[in-house]
Amino acid sequence: MSLTPNLKKLWNKLTNSMKSKFALFTLYAQREADITRNVIIDKTSKIVMLTRLFNEMEFNEMKNKIEELLK
Repeated sequence: MSLTPNLKKLWNKLTNSMKSKFALFTLYAQREADITRNVIIDKTSKIVMLTRLFNEMEFNEMKNKIEELLK
């Protein structure tokens, strides 16, 4: 498949954006890691909670942790 110059520019912009977002992800997770859906970071930039899949009990813990950190 051949791309027009405009599509090629758009494609390059998109892939570069994806690379930079992946680079950001790898600052906080291993490359082979599943995608974490929720990350709670405290005022000192320390990760205090991670969740990956939805679990109601974990979701309630997360809400409590956020309330605690906002005090």
